[in-house]
Amino acid sequence: MAPGTFYVHFSSKAELFRELVLTRRAELQRVAREAAYRHDGGRELVYAGFEAWFDWVARHSSILRAVREAEFVEPSLVEDLYRVYAKEQTDGLERSLAAGRLQPIDPEVVAWCLVGMAEATALRWIVWDEGKKLPPERLDAFVDTALRAMGFPAENKQDIAAAR
Repeated sequence: MAPGTFYVHFSSKAELFRELVLTRRAELQRVAREAAYRHDGGRELVYAGFEAWFDWVARHSSILRAVREAEFVEPSLVEDLYRVYAKEQTDGLERSLAAGRLQPIDPEVVAWCLVGMAEATALRWIVWDEGKKLPPERLDAFVDTALRAMGFPAENKQDIAAAR
């Protein structure tokens, strides 16, 4: 694209970058919601939501690198991105707490922990492994850890495996 044509559509490279990140964020949210909302709650919802998230990242592994770069281009964009994800997690945890599905937790703290755990796990097994899919045993371990952090009552491993 010629530089003059570029500026017909975007006023700056930062604006283009912002549009890219926001578009991908909306796509990711839609994919994760669709997967999670096929379940009415509980362990299956958590598993489906995170499985969809990790699968999406595997198909778009460069987006996590772009988000990390965004902190230097437009820090408020990255802050907003994380706040949106954490807010969705917090809202879901609050609903589950109100329904009596979880043991007492601080939903906001747990939500931020889940966001960080998901990002670090995706970096380690997807981005740094050049877009490979998260291995099933790693997904199981991640979801098991997330469920415990979320305050789900303990179940034996056979019950958890059957839920998947």
